[in-house]
Amino acid sequence: MSEPAEVTVHKLGGSCLVDERSFDKILAIIENYKKGGLVLVASALQGVTNQLIKFMRECNAHATEPGEVVKKLQDMHLKIAVEIIKDSENLSLASSFISDLAAQLKEVLTKVYDLCSISPQLTDQVIAFGERFSTSILYYYLKSKGYAVRFFQADNLIVTDNNYTNALPKLDKTKKLIETQIVPVLRNREIPVITGFLARSEDGFVTTLGRGGSDFTATLIAYSIVDSFKHTKVILWKDVDGLLTANPKYVPNAKLIKTISYKEAKELAFFGSKIIHPMCLIPLEEKKIPLEIRNFSKPLNADYTTFTTEQQVKKDIVKALTAKEDVALITVEGAAMVSLPGTAAKLFEILGNNNINIIMISQASSENNITLVVDQADKERSEEVLKASDFFGRRWIKINAMNDVSLIAVVGAGMLNTPGIAARVFKALAEKNINIIAIAQGSSEMNISMVIPRRDISQALQAIHDEFNLSN
Repeated sequence: MSEPAEVTVHKLGGSCLVDERSFDKILAIIENYKKGGLVLVASALQGVTNQLIKFMRECNAHATEPGEVVKKLQDMHLKIAVEIIKDSENLSLASSFISDLAAQLKEVLTKVYDLCSISPQLTDQVIAFGERFSTSILYYYLKSKGYAVRFFQADNLIVTDNNYTNALPKLDKTKKLIETQIVPVLRNREIPVITGFLARSEDGFVTTLGRGGSDFTATLIAYSIVDSFKHTKVILWKDVDGLLTANPKYVPNAKLIKTISYKEAKELAFFGSKIIHPMCLIPLEEKKIPLEIRNFSKPLNADYTTFTTEQQVKKDIVKALTAKEDVALITVEGAAMVSLPGTAAKLFEILGNNNINIIMISQASSENNITLVVDQADKERSEEVLKASDFFGRRWIKINAMNDVSLIAVVGAGMLNTPGIAARVFKALAEKNINIIAIAQGSSEMNISMVIPRRDISQALQAIHDEFNLSN
């Protein structure tokens, strides 16, 4: 049998792994793409990761015993396995695998329960179980249907740094492992079924790739096999048709974006779009690997989003809007800052050492204030570490924080060298009496980011959406 001329990497989210009907849709997808090679990457079942995180957060209260959590998760997965796997041999194998995982999970959760000391490293060890459970069910289901499948746990494929809960891959080492293990399986016309989200540090400990990290897993697989299979593509199966011009929660008349460049999509992802993992586009862009986001409920639908290296500059001045609702504004100000060299560097160093991510920065030309946007969850810690520092806490410098704000971003490759875009944005907001608290624009001119009062987020997004006729 000849090796496949093309390979499609399919990422299946938790909403794709619900019941017999959803697994039937997976079969339909496989049948539609089986002429080429296939790789399947699976997320955890919906709600599983959140349940595990909730248990760890509440461990001090001892509100729930480990055995109770494990039994609930074990029963959930066994119920699906019994519903979809019809032959006794594979059902028995799946049930045994789930029981073994449950025993391992109980051991780890008991450690959490007894110690009540949650480290990022231990957190990753716990939350990685969700994908192990779900992917094993998918594997035994496909095996029971007669497909030639191979099961892989991604901590044996993806090597990362030690940044637990949000690790970054070591691309060269990851590529070598995936080429060694996955390429021969594809050449043998078998289907690799791979756990999303999880990986392993160079020190040998389980890591995870951040929330939504299964998207990242799929793109890392594609990045690593494209030298062997030139025609490689990634499809992320979601519960939406693709990327929209704005979040329909705020802009009901938002429309589907059928084509978007990687550069534009990265801007959207980094500034709050929850449809796609912020980092997963980087390996695809480097290798010019096509990406599609498709609706799992309508697998043959002609409406979906395609990501390309090309930018439709003339047609789309503004491509889309995005928002991060729950952010905080930290302002460091004082006349003493003008005479202090390295103020910004020290600010970034202090926050970086405390694992606080800076989403946006704005600085006045007078250099007497710097404004930062951080996640709302990091607001109090940001204030504390800055005020406690020798550099900021003991000088004539004020640290102010504002909580009830949101960040919105206007994104589009067509904004580059097009005069008047910012003026139109500001005019649209001014007509709705919406105050802009802070603003930043990157040198790429593809993104104008603004901080506004949180109460105005819906009205602001709708006003800008209407100004640029994004629904047409």
